[in-house]
Amino acid sequence: MTVEEAVTASIDQRSRKDPTFYERQFHFDCLKKYRDERHDEQLVKEERSDWDACYQYFKTKLMGIDESRPMDKYAAICLRGLRVGLKNPYGAKTMTIKAGYSYRTILITMKYCSVQIQRAVMNKDFGEGNYGFKRKVNYIMAILFNHINDVQARLDKVDRQNKRVEKRVEERKPEVVTTAQTYKRKGTGKRRVVLD
Repeated sequence: MTVEEAVTASIDQRSRKDPTFYERQFHFDCLKKYRDERHDEQLVKEERSDWDACYQYFKTKLMGIDESRPMDKYAAICLRGLRVGLKNPYGAKTMTIKAGYSYRTILITMKYCSVQIQRAVMNKDFGEGNYGFKRKVNYIMAILFNHINDVQARLDKVDRQNKRVEKRVEERKPEVVTTAQTYKRKGTGKRRVVLD
């Protein structure tokens, strides 16, 4: 990237407390694309609904907390950390970024590991109180961290196969056939008669 092509923009890195701004260089065309992706309302709604589904599944199915009670902040932070690959992402941006795993992938990983997690939680004593709760969350997170790469690889493989199938379907689509047939004359149109 040359100096003429570069545009310096102030990008906000939102954290839990205050937005932090830092300078970053972009190509002129890339800056508009970056800002459009960051402020896409449909994408934000989709990611928030995925986060909510992930949160509810973790709270009710894996932790065994009643739906009416809120989950501890520590567990929510650890769950958000799984999104960016960190154990405790204090201050790190976890929403509307391309890095890391999607909340959909995390939810699928939780469903994939749910039997293993429930079996492990039943057979282990984590202790009482807040310390026992944190140990239980860390234990579940360790299991999820161990399996999330495999689930992501499987999802990528399924996406590649779906793209191949779509490509083959496009290639095999029949061409538009016209029902009216056109008649083309053979020859010059003049008859030759040879008399002997």
